[in-house]
Amino acid sequence: MKISSSVKVYEKYLEYLLNYSKQLDPSDFDKVWMNKYREVIDAKLTTFTLPLALALIHPDFYYKNGESFHNNPQLNWKKNNNFKNGILRTNKCQFIKCSGYECIFNKSREYKIEADHFWPNSLGGPTILANRLLLCSFHNTLKSNSFLNFDWNSVPSWLFNQLEIIYHLKR
Repeated sequence: MKISSSVKVYEKYLEYLLNYSKQLDPSDFDKVWMNKYREVIDAKLTTFTLPLALALIHPDFYYKNGESFHNNPQLNWKKNNNFKNGILRTNKCQFIKCSGYECIFNKSREYKIEADHFWPNSLGGPTILANRLLLCSFHNTLKSNSFLNFDWNSVPSWLFNQLEIIYHLKR
């Protein structure tokens, strides 16, 4: 799998936000988050700003004035009942989307198909159908919550909506 240089941007920016958040009280950090949000939105989402936008939805930053809201239902942090519904026996494993390799079990249907988060839930990925990745149970255990599995060349359809929700909660 080819890793874009944008991944390094995400790592650096996430590290910057985590370190910066430790130095400030929550209300000051909320102001920093809001300024970074405006920078990302004003610059439009590109391969370069995508990692910055994804870092802003990291659950460690889901608070306002010291109060966490990562369990807020608007952020789809809790399990969404529709997320695991509608999976058919005829569905194929989509391992190719996160690895570049076709699942060898697609022909034999040897493994059960399960719902997983393409952008990891632990990194702020919402439990919505647009972020669902169908994997066989074998590949679901192999896929980690690493952001290295993400396709950095495309902007996920749910990202802007997720940022908007957090933005309005932080205001």
